[in-house]
Amino acid sequence: MIKDTKEQELEAKVQKIFMPNNHGPKISVYGTAVASSMGSERDGAVFTVQKLYRLAENANKYAYAAVCAQGTDRDRRAYTIEEKEENVLMSNGAVTLDVPTDALLELLSLALVKEAKQQETANIHEYMAEKFSSNS
Repeated sequence: MIKDTKEQELEAKVQKIFMPNNHGPKISVYGTAVASSMGSERDGAVFTVQKLYRLAENANKYAYAAVCAQGTDRDRRAYTIEEKEENVLMSNGAVTLDVPTDALLELLSLALVKEAKQQETANIHEYMAEKFSSNS
């Protein structure tokens, strides 16, 4: 089987990832980083780092890690996310949820609308498009 250049690049970047987790056991996986984000709230009190990895074992499985820091306090969250036919399996290592994809996308859009309103954004649709395109 001949692999394209992109597949070869992804395989070359596979690494062991250790994700600390205050809400379940530490999650360790093999994967490739596909997106990351860093930012702080308007007042600068909370700093957040988020990372998304595609797992080496399955192209439809991901790992997501988020760390929120406020002063010396840290809230660490880690999840595995697996796309199934019409559902998404999400686990923090302690609890697994099996959620219909449509419901998950609806929740995401509601969260983005709320965030856009908090940011006092005039055009919510432009804000949502910008948020989605920033990690593609």
